[in-house]
Amino acid sequence: MHVLVSSYIWLACVHRNWELLAPWTGAKVQVPTKFIIGDGDLAYHHPGVKSYIHRGGLKRDVPMLEEVVVIKGAGHFIQQERAQEISEHVYDYIKKFGTGVSTLQISKL
Repeated sequence: MHVLVSSYIWLACVHRNWELLAPWTGAKVQVPTKFIIGDGDLAYHHPGVKSYIHRGGLKRDVPMLEEVVVIKGAGHFIQQERAQEISEHVYDYIKKFGTGVSTLQISKL
């Protein structure tokens, strides 16, 4: 519970914590990325978000963005609402990096 409450408090006050975030202003996410969001997520419908995601803003900030997936009929908690579908997306994304481990040793969740 502490983690959830702490996370909520941080998110609720993030606009007040700009000093803590200042060192990351303009930072880019520099790792291979697949972005997954539910089309029912309220954040997805916040003004400007769809445009940012689909018209190059997200790709600008995440240069190694490989794919954006919008899950139809899913909301904010997609990992719970569509556990199997999300697991498959994550599994398929990770396995392409070839860990040197035989695919027989990797099992789907």
